[in-house]
Amino acid sequence: MDSQSESSEIGMPEIRRLWMLLHGMYGNPLIDKWRTGKLVDGQDQGITSAQAVWLATLKPYDWPTIARAAEACGERHPQWPPTAPEFEALCKAFRPRKVLPHANAKQIGVSEEYHTELRERSRRELAEMRAKRAGEMGPRAEGLPGLLALCAAAVGAAGGDQATWLLEAERGFAQA
Repeated sequence: MDSQSESSEIGMPEIRRLWMLLHGMYGNPLIDKWRTGKLVDGQDQGITSAQAVWLATLKPYDWPTIARAAEACGERHPQWPPTAPEFEALCKAFRPRKVLPHANAKQIGVSEEYHTELRERSRRELAEMRAKRAGEMGPRAEGLPGLLALCAAAVGAAGGDQATWLLEAERGFAQA
């Protein structure tokens, strides 16, 4: 999702935009979850009420945070659309953290970009650890590096030495 609306204040247009995205991800189970069949001014009363609740729930979050939560939604809620509290939990997880220094700590000039990079790296590493624990291989690189990683994983699964195999394969490609 793009960060088209960067202001910190979200409104009903952003909620409708979010619901359009979620409808694209989940289809009619999203709508059926709240649809009542009672129309007021051409709008289903249940959906209108649910969107108002979502707006009140997500008011404290900015659009980039909501967009990141929506991107993670398919992974965290793969089969059914989340409720407003479940989606808010994703927003809380993706909300930028304020770093408050200790009263006696020396201030070191570190950029916000560096903090963001560290947070993203930590999230990736955590996702990889969870994937390993779940028996998955985690994210795969594209092209030759991805092929080498898959082959090394196969060697490791067969009881071989992945590192040695990778070094030999890389040497072979370097000589070719």
